[in-house]
Amino acid sequence: MGFIAFLDPPEETARESLQLLSKAGVEVKVLTGDNELVTRKVCEHLGFEIKGIVLGSELAQMHDDALARVVEEANVFCRVTPAQKGRIINALINNWHVEAF
Repeated sequence: MGFIAFLDPPEETARESLQLLSKAGVEVKVLTGDNELVTRKVCEHLGFEIKGIVLGSELAQMHDDALARVVEEANVFCRVTPAQKGRIINALINNWHVEAF
């Protein structure tokens, strides 16, 4: 038996970058494979306000029309797969948002 722990902290400039993006009117959305608890802690550490969280398991049950509405409200998506990240990006593009990934 064994136990391994590791730490993957955000870059030192991440907090400042998020502040500059916000001042420039850029809305940031977090798409991560990490779990909700880790994501909440990192967002808190960076001063990133969570407006809504959607889990990959919820996203898997969601039709595209529902996702189109959800991506307008939520700004954090946790435990998402690469394919789910693509769905989120496509939903934002289809809602006439300009995306940078």
